[in-house]
Amino acid sequence: MGGHGLACRFATLDILAADPPDGPFHFVFDRGCFHLFDEPDERARFAAALAPRGLWLSLIGSTEGPPREVGPPRRSAREVALAVEPALEIIELRSSEFRDHGALAWFCLARRRTMPAQSSYGVVASD
Repeated sequence: MGGHGLACRFATLDILAADPPDGPFHFVFDRGCFHLFDEPDERARFAAALAPRGLWLSLIGSTEGPPREVGPPRRSAREVALAVEPALEIIELRSSEFRDHGALAWFCLARRRTMPAQSSYGVVASD
């Protein structure tokens, strides 16, 4: 099969410690780091690592399922949406699992926004 001429480079980065070299990126994969980005400025810094309309794929610990002693920190779908939406646009959010832990997870695919999200407050429904 012929290639599509796409280049791919893998790197492990701490984007909160320093600006990533060779960024911004068209795709970022995050497995288990989402729980660290609790502050709006940290989320904005994470989103800034993406090129315009760049994709972010994250596996996030879910509050679904039975109580557990091990595995990733847990977040509800609402917490995921509230954290992601200011800087990124959610394309897909669905239930998944961390196979090596057997813990339920959220599969969240989002892209960097080209314009800020619009508030739903003040919108009046018409008949």
